[in-house]
Amino acid sequence: MALVLFVFSGLISAGPSYLTGEITNFTSSSAGIGIMLSTGVPDNCEGVSYNWMTIRKEDTAMITLTLSMYHAGIKKVTVYTEDKNNNNGRCFINQIDPSENS
Repeated sequence: MALVLFVFSGLISAGPSYLTGEITNFTSSSAGIGIMLSTGVPDNCEGVSYNWMTIRKEDTAMITLTLSMYHAGIKKVTVYTEDKNNNNGRCFINQIDPSENS
Protein backbone atom coordinates (compact mmCIF):
# COMPACT_ATOMS: atom_id res chain seq x y z
CA MET A 1 0.00 0.00 0.00
CA ALA A 2 2.84 2.39 0.84
CA LEU A 3 4.36 1.76 -2.59
CA VAL A 4 1.06 2.63 -4.31
CA LEU A 5 0.77 5.86 -2.29
CA PHE A 6 4.36 6.77 -3.14
CA VAL A 7 3.86 6.17 -6.87
CA PHE A 8 0.67 8.24 -7.02
CA SER A 9 1.71 10.97 -4.56
CA GLY A 10 2.70 13.26 -7.44
CA LEU A 11 -0.89 13.21 -8.68
CA ILE A 12 -2.37 14.35 -5.36
CA SER A 13 -2.69 18.11 -4.81
CA ALA A 14 -0.86 19.31 -1.70
CA GLY A 15 -3.32 22.11 -1.01
CA PRO A 16 -5.58 24.74 -2.50
CA SER A 17 -4.65 26.56 -5.65
CA TYR A 18 -6.44 29.78 -4.70
CA LEU A 19 -6.10 32.52 -2.11
CA THR A 20 -7.90 35.73 -1.18
CA GLY A 21 -6.02 38.83 -0.08
CA GLU A 22 -5.24 42.44 -0.88
CA ILE A 23 -2.81 43.32 -3.66
CA THR A 24 0.16 44.94 -1.92
CA ASN A 25 2.73 45.26 -4.71
CA PHE A 26 3.20 45.16 -8.50
CA THR A 27 6.13 44.62 -10.80
CA SER A 28 6.55 44.00 -14.51
CA SER A 29 8.89 41.81 -16.52
CA SER A 30 9.12 40.33 -19.98
CA ALA A 31 6.94 37.46 -18.70
CA GLY A 32 4.04 39.76 -17.69
CA ILE A 33 3.12 41.48 -14.44
CA GLY A 34 3.79 40.18 -10.97
CA ILE A 35 1.64 40.79 -7.95
CA MET A 36 1.96 40.14 -4.23
CA LEU A 37 -0.95 39.53 -1.88
CA SER A 38 -1.16 40.51 1.78
CA THR A 39 -1.86 36.89 2.64
CA GLY A 40 1.11 35.32 0.79
CA VAL A 41 0.63 32.67 -1.90
CA PRO A 42 -1.66 29.65 -2.31
CA ASP A 43 -0.34 26.34 -0.96
CA ASN A 44 0.62 25.11 -4.43
CA CYS A 45 2.92 28.13 -4.91
CA GLU A 46 4.63 28.01 -1.53
CA GLY A 47 8.35 28.77 -1.79
CA VAL A 48 8.30 31.05 -4.84
CA SER A 49 10.67 34.03 -4.67
CA TYR A 50 9.36 36.75 -2.38
CA ASN A 51 5.77 35.49 -2.89
CA TRP A 52 5.52 36.91 -6.43
CA MET A 53 2.77 35.51 -8.62
CA THR A 54 2.80 36.21 -12.36
CA ILE A 55 0.02 37.06 -14.79
CA ARG A 56 1.40 36.10 -18.20
CA LYS A 57 1.73 38.88 -20.77
CA GLU A 58 -0.55 36.90 -23.13
CA ASP A 59 -3.39 37.27 -20.60
CA THR A 60 -4.04 40.91 -21.50
CA ALA A 61 -7.68 40.91 -20.35
CA MET A 62 -6.62 39.72 -16.90
CA ILE A 63 -3.79 42.28 -16.73
CA THR A 64 -6.15 45.07 -17.77
CA LEU A 65 -8.78 44.01 -15.22
CA THR A 66 -6.21 43.76 -12.42
CA LEU A 67 -4.65 47.16 -13.09
CA SER A 68 -8.07 48.80 -13.52
CA MET A 69 -9.35 47.33 -10.25
CA TYR A 70 -6.26 48.46 -8.38
CA HIS A 71 -6.50 51.97 -9.82
CA ALA A 72 -10.19 52.10 -8.78
CA GLY A 73 -9.25 51.13 -5.21
CA ILE A 74 -10.42 47.52 -5.45
CA LYS A 75 -7.45 45.67 -3.98
CA LYS A 76 -9.06 42.61 -2.42
CA VAL A 77 -9.04 39.69 -4.87
CA THR A 78 -9.02 35.94 -5.08
CA VAL A 79 -6.32 34.47 -7.31
CA TYR A 80 -6.38 30.96 -8.81
CA THR A 81 -2.97 29.54 -9.70
CA GLU A 82 -1.26 26.79 -11.64
CA ASP A 83 0.99 24.31 -9.85
CA LYS A 84 4.46 25.91 -9.56
CA ASN A 85 6.10 22.49 -9.94
CA ASN A 86 5.06 22.52 -13.58
CA ASN A 87 6.42 26.06 -14.15
CA ASN A 88 10.12 25.88 -13.20
CA GLY A 89 9.40 27.16 -9.71
CA ARG A 90 7.26 30.10 -10.85
CA CYS A 91 3.70 30.76 -9.79
CA PHE A 92 1.32 31.69 -12.61
CA ILE A 93 -2.14 33.11 -12.05
CA ASN A 94 -4.76 31.69 -14.40
CA GLN A 95 -7.77 33.58 -12.96
CA ILE A 96 -8.28 36.65 -10.80
CA ASP A 97 -11.60 37.46 -9.17
CA PRO A 98 -12.37 40.82 -7.52
CA SER A 99 -13.77 40.48 -4.02
CA GLU A 100 -17.23 41.81 -3.33
CA ASN A 101 -16.01 43.09 0.07
CA SER A 102 -13.24 45.47 -1.00
